This record gives sequence, structure tokens and C-alpha cells, in this order.
Amino acid sequence: MHKRKLFYAMCCLTAVLAIGCGKKDSTDTKNPEQVESQDTTKTDDENKSDTKNDTEQTDDKKEESEKTKSVMKIYSINMSSGEIQTEDVETDSLNEEKIWSLLQEKSVITPECGMNSFKVNEEEKTIDLDVDEGFGNYIRSMGTTGETEVLACVVNTYLDSFQCEKIKITEAGRTFETSGAVLAGYMTKQ
Repeated sequence: MHKRKLFYAMCCLTAVLAIGCGKKDSTDTKNPEQVESQDTTKTDDENKSDTKNDTEQTDDKKEESEKTKSVMKIYSINMSSGEIQTEDVETDSLNEEKIWSLLQEKSVITPECGMNSFKVNEEEKTIDLDVDEGFGNYIRSMGTTGETEVLACVVNTYLDSFQCEKIKITEAGRTFETSGAVLAGYMTKQ
């Protein structure tokens, strides 16, 4: 008798599970005829127009995201070998502050180094970069090799990122002087 009750209980449990697992979502309970009649309320021209608008909006969004994405080549110094290395960084916006902060993150310049102003002349493909005294003091505190490497990283990063040919660095509006050189004019990629 005990085995029989167990058998019936197992059969009932299996039936409940089979029915419960086979049940569809309540959102799918529409009759297929109802779905068809709702879809046919739009004319073919309206459907084509909607599809065309959706496609155009999708294309516009893709173009906007591609336009706003920029790849910057950041130059930094490999601490192990002392050589200059590059890294491509994708960013949503290309601006001088973003580059400056990336140079700080890569330890090319210190957080005490600041930028006063930045101007790009697209016709002449030149950049005018005015830095603060913190940057000047940082550069002058290194040896000639350190100065050369840091300046090369800053110069090359800005020239590549803004696709320019020359950059002029000034300190607080005056001619920039390192411990071994006076940088009065424009510099090219190093």
C-alpha cells in the first residue's frame, strides 16, 4: 500500500511539473489572428517609411559615435629601458586637457605641472602651448637626457594628436628655457 501511494504521488508531481514547465508567458497569449490584424492596420507605405527612418537614425548614431571617438598616440618613457614608447588611447573627445592628464597618468609629467593656454592654428598646422612655472621647474630639475625625453613625449603627443607639424612651448607667456637650452621658436616632432 505504501508503494502504491508513493507511485501516485510521483505521477501527480510529474504531471504538475510537466504542465508548469510547458506554460507560456502571459505576454504570448495573444491569438495569432489578433496579432495579424494589428499589424495590417498600417499601410505598406507607412511601414516602408518607418523602416527607412529607423535605418537613417541608426546610421546617424553610428556616424556620430565614430566622429566623436578619437585615437590619441600618447608618448611616454619606459622606466625599465629609458626609451620612448607609444600607446594608442581611444577617447570620446580630443582636447588638450585630456592629453595633459594622460601624460600625467603615464608619469611623463607630474601633477604639479600645469597648462595655462593652448591654441591650434589649423591653417599653418601649428600649436602654441603655454605652460606654468611648475612645468618649467620640473623640466629644469632633470638632466639633459631627462629634459629631452620629456619634451619629446609632450611635443610628439600633441603634434600627433592634433595632426600638426610644429609646436611652440612658452612658460607663463615668456620664452621657455630648460637648464641647457632656450626654446624660442617652434619645434618639430622629435
